[in-house]
Amino acid sequence: MRKIFLKAREIQLEGGDRYKEWAYRKAAWEVDELEESISTIYRNEGLKGLLKIKGVGKSIGMEIEKLIKSNN
Repeated sequence: MRKIFLKAREIQLEGGDRYKEWAYRKAAWEVDELEESISTIYRNEGLKGLLKIKGVGKSIGMEIEKLIKSNN
């Protein structure tokens, strides 16, 4: 999910919260390592499936959900 990495970069460039920046980076790394596509996980399990991914909390999960929905 390139857009998650871009969100982390955007937070960094804006001088935003370093914790939030790292949260997005860690979530993006975890998503990148998944054996199953993030879209498939969302299609099968919805937001609950996204929240099962290490490093993905409610805020980032909802952001991923929004990105997936906007691509459909």
